[in-house]
Formats: sequence, C-alpha cells, structure tokens
Amino acid sequence: MRDENKTKKQLIEALRLLRKELAELKGSTAELEMAHLHFQSIIDNVLDPITVVGIDCKILFMNKAAHEFMMGLSCRISPVYCHLADHRLEFPCHTYGPEPLCPLKKVQETGKPFVTEHKHRRSDGEQLIVEIMA
Repeated sequence: MRDENKTKKQLIEALRLLRKELAELKGSTAELEMAHLHFQSIIDNVLDPITVVGIDCKILFMNKAAHEFMMGLSCRISPVYCHLADHRLEFPCHTYGPEPLCPLKKVQETGKPFVTEHKHRRSDGEQLIVEIMA
C-alpha cells in the first residue's frame, strides 16, 4: 500500500516501527564499536607488525607495532597505502615491474595464501627483510 493511501493511524504505526529499528541499529553500532576497541587493544599488544590490506592496496587496519614500524608513532596519514608505507613508492609495487614481488598481487592472481620475504622500509629509513604472510 502506498503511503498516500495509508491512514494516519497506519502511518504513526509505521513511524513507531522505524524508530524501534533505528534504536536497534544504534545499539548494534555501539556494540560493534566496543568490539572494535576491544579487538584493537588486544592486537596492539602483539609485538609483531600486523596489517590488513584491501585489494586497492589501502591499509584497512594496523596494530601499534605496524604503525611504529612503517610510519613512526607520531605520523597520522590517512588513507595509508601499503606501497607508500612499506616502500615509499607513489604507486603500487607491481606497477614498477616484477620486483619487488607484491604479495597482494600474488594472492589476487592465484587466490591462494602466499608467504615470502620482502624488503620493507622502517619509519626511520632503515630497510629490513621481513616475512610477509598474505
């Protein structure tokens, strides 16, 4: 039934239901935010750098160790892309040729997990070989 054909009572009931759904969604959002904060506090206590990278090379999540390793604790760049944070490259690694081998590109091509050693640059400029599990 179209809204213009509904009675005032029906419209009020529809509005009541919408308000109830909105209140439930707000509650769900608050629960998700609490879960995220809980997860962040746990993962920040892991000493190894952990990042989650999207298919567009954007870093979706990083723990404190990763942030310190790649960018330094005081740096707040957003959005952060792995090629910029790890290699100080303007564009994704694979656009420069076959090296450095991009673990993300390898997973996209094969659809399988991939483990490799990869050169990354620390926030202080030092270059290190790190194990990447993608």
